Amino acid sequence: MGITQDLEKYFGELKYRQLPTEVVDLVKYLFLDFIGVAIRGARSESSKSMYRFVREMGKGNGMIIGTKDKAPTSMQPLPMAQPAMRLRWMM
Repeated sequence: MGITQDLEKYFGELKYRQLPTEVVDLVKYLFLDFIGVAIRGARSESSKSMYRFVREMGKGNGMIIGTKDKAPTSMQPLPMAQPAMRLRWMM
């Protein structure tokens, strides 16, 4: 068995109650940080071209944070990740 399969097996069997409190707290913090940066990034001037691109790809069921737009699920992360990464590097 390779490392990918080992990791898949380990995380597939991992239960929430097995996670240390510190790990749960850190993940909650990082999630809230990402949401905040994504919402801020959604309002940035540089994200407009990415939103146009995703809109041209068609409608879907994926929510785009900071807008009322929906996107195909395969495109959903793009408009959030691009400005979020840009803001993260600026900090």
